[in-house]
Amino acid sequence: MTRRFWRLVVALAFVTTALAMPSAVPVAHAADGLEVVADTTYRVDIDDAVVRVRIDVLLTNRTPDKVVSTASGTATTRYYFNELYLWIHDEGRSIRATSGGSSVGTSIKKIDGSRRLTVRYSPIYYQGAVRIRIEYDLPGGAPRSSSDIRVGAAFATFTAWAWGDEGKATVRIVMPKGFTDAGYGDPLTTSTVDGRTVLAAEPAGPPFEWFAVIVAERPSALTNIRIGTPSEPIVIHAWPDDRAWRARVAEVLSKGVPALKSLIGLEWPVAGTLDVYQVHTPLLEGYAGFYDPSEDEIRMSEDLDPQVMIHEAAHAWFDGQFVDERWITEGLAETYSEKVLETIESDGADVVLPSVSPSDAAAFPLDTWPEPSSIDDEATDARETFGYDAAWTVMRQIVREVGDERMREVFSAIEAQTIPYRGEGEPEVLTRRADARRFLDLVEEVGGARDIADLYRTWVLGPFEAGRLDDREAARARYGALDAEGGSWAVPEGIRRSMAGWSFESSGTFMDVADEVLAARDALRAVEARLGRASPSDIEHAYQDARAEADLVVLTSDLEARAVVASGLIATREAMAAERTPLVAIGLLGELPTSGFDAGLAAYGSGDLDGATSGAATSMALLTAAEAAGQGRLIATVVATLAVILLLAVLAVVIRRQRRDRRLALVAAGASTTLAATSGKDDAPAWTPTTPTEPPTPTEPAPGADLD
Repeated sequence: MTRRFWRLVVALAFVTTALAMPSAVPVAHAADGLEVVADTTYRVDIDDAVVRVRIDVLLTNRTPDKVVSTASGTATTRYYFNELYLWIHDEGRSIRATSGGSSVGTSIKKIDGSRRLTVRYSPIYYQGAVRIRIEYDLPGGAPRSSSDIRVGAAFATFTAWAWGDEGKATVRIVMPKGFTDAGYGDPLTTSTVDGRTVLAAEPAGPPFEWFAVIVAERPSALTNIRIGTPSEPIVIHAWPDDRAWRARVAEVLSKGVPALKSLIGLEWPVAGTLDVYQVHTPLLEGYAGFYDPSEDEIRMSEDLDPQVMIHEAAHAWFDGQFVDERWITEGLAETYSEKVLETIESDGADVVLPSVSPSDAAAFPLDTWPEPSSIDDEATDARETFGYDAAWTVMRQIVREVGDERMREVFSAIEAQTIPYRGEGEPEVLTRRADARRFLDLVEEVGGARDIADLYRTWVLGPFEAGRLDDREAARARYGALDAEGGSWAVPEGIRRSMAGWSFESSGTFMDVADEVLAARDALRAVEARLGRASPSDIEHAYQDARAEADLVVLTSDLEARAVVASGLIATREAMAAERTPLVAIGLLGELPTSGFDAGLAAYGSGDLDGATSGAATSMALLTAAEAAGQGRLIATVVATLAVILLLAVLAVVIRRQRRDRRLALVAAGASTTLAATSGKDDAPAWTPTTPTEPPTPTEPAPGADLD
């Protein structure tokens, strides 16, 4: 709306002076001293689609006559008023003025682009007064016309002015039943008379500074068209007198919203009904439409621009709750409205691509683009034009680089607020909404785009933030190397969170510690390859889940400890496999030196380092003590052998003596038998020695005789 900052009430001054004579009184048209009391009524007539303006003016001459004494007598000057000037609406038609029921003369003149009405009436002199009624109509403009006035069954808008002297002006706006005002400007009081809403004001200051923009709506009169599906309804609230708008919006959104949903890849984000309201274009303060996510409501220009319709529908997904960055949401809405138009418009999308440069006079870093505000001056208009065109230019390149399929993955990550730098398993959820920095990380890490950082340098970031892109590039190179070095081991969570938060110095020191873990891991793998047995794989998950550097320091110590134990087992195995001396072999007779090693190896595989160390120590202790044990066993064997030999010798002597005694006994027994047979007597002695002191000489046994 164009604000009228002034309305003037003036009087022409025609001054005539003369000497006082009985037949003639000099008169003058007063330049000041006219009191103007004005009561203005605006009545909205929806049947004729006009606003009827009535200004009831009471003019009173407060300029007294001027009497001057001269040498020739008394001269009297009388001041009068006979013309009234006032500025009226440019759209005013059917202008008429009456006084006392009779018409008075009027004329219109264009001055500096505004219309000045002149009302002529009979002269009024000091203390004289006249009442004049001025009436004209403000016809409602047709939809999409250049007029700022609309008057229809569901909507009316116009600008109300006031006339009169300061403190002597009143204004009333009378609207049909069911209309309520949501306009702006100077204060108005609201009352209801016979069911009609009446707005009133008594301007406290100069009336020519007072104004009120009336934006009156009667929702019950809107034409409501329901499209979409029962679970995803859209209701179009249109003016009943604008069939073209509601038909076009219904057609475009019926095709465009499903196409948007398919391209974006996210579920319909509106929980209830999406309401789309037709709005008089100037009331959008320079914009084509607004999406209110808190109400799930679109207020859209009456213009028939299909890209605007789809753009505003796209904001159901792309709003401040999705990404906390205006240039991203506007760039996405514009880019995807362009893509949808290419698919749903049978005659081809009439899309005009922006022509914009980062060196334009109105250019600024997109991440400093402020929230929308009324576009009421050239600087704001230039800023908003650059912002929309630059955001579209940048986002169009990003979407083309990433591609529709990968962009759907990016959108899914944004909606779920997941981390750009992915680990193993489900990605972690971050607490804050995505911003320009996370969007860059996502389109590169999830979307697989390249060189997007250059777009950020050119269009998005200010000098300080752009300088951080160098730190980011170095950190990402280091991150990639760590990821490659880790192999199947994903980068620790703490590092990935630091990278996502652009804490590049912190992530750098974190990665130094992670390098130590991987070096210890690789050293352990080499030792375990020689050992032929691996320790439990719990370190991998602990490494990936580490959120602090201290967690990784513990892991390095653990890996190094495992390497020491594994090396001890290898040394034990090699010692057991070495060639043994006879004494060692003797010392190990009856022993199983591998039992301790086997138990230790099993313990190592289960993660029991103490058990592994103990088992290796047991086997090593046996090997170490084997030579001494063999020597002791050898000595014991020699001693035992000598003892056996000695024992055998003693036994041999004893046995020989026993045999000799037996033989003597046998000889003696044989002699007695012979003597007895010779004597022939039973009682004769078997043998009678001749010399008792000399025993008989034994005889040798016959060859082959058995010895008892």
